[in-house]
Order: sequence, then structure tokens, then C-alpha cells
Amino acid sequence: MGKDKSIEEFQEENARLKANLKTAFRELGRKLIESIQDLSMGVQKEKFERDFYRWKGDCDQVDDVLIIGVRV
Repeated sequence: MGKDKSIEEFQEENARLKANLKTAFRELGRKLIESIQDLSMGVQKEKFERDFYRWKGDCDQVDDVLIIGVRV
């Protein structure tokens, strides 16, 4: 029973961390979009890539990331 509790605790902690990472990435993305909206598409792409990899660090990527730019 002790092992089951440890596994459950690990799963709960993992779920909390994943939710926190998604929230942090959304906030980072929102702030980044606001800060680069007046730049050219090429510069926006470079800044997104640079900031994403800086944010991701050495962590494995576990979800897909899709960013679409629309020029009006």
C-alpha cells in the first residue's frame, strides 16, 4: 500500500507540474505576442524560436507546439 501511495503522489505532482507549465507557457506566449506584434514575420519567428528554446531548456518536449502567423 505504501508503494501505491507513492505512485499516486507522483502522478498528482506530475499533473500539477504539467498544468503549471502549460499556464506558464500560455502567459509567456501572450506576453511575447504583445511585445513583437509590430515586427516583421521573419523577426517574429526568430524571437518565438529563441524564447521557446530558452524557456524549454534541457527538458524533453512532450507536447506539440503550433504557432500560426497571419499577415493582414
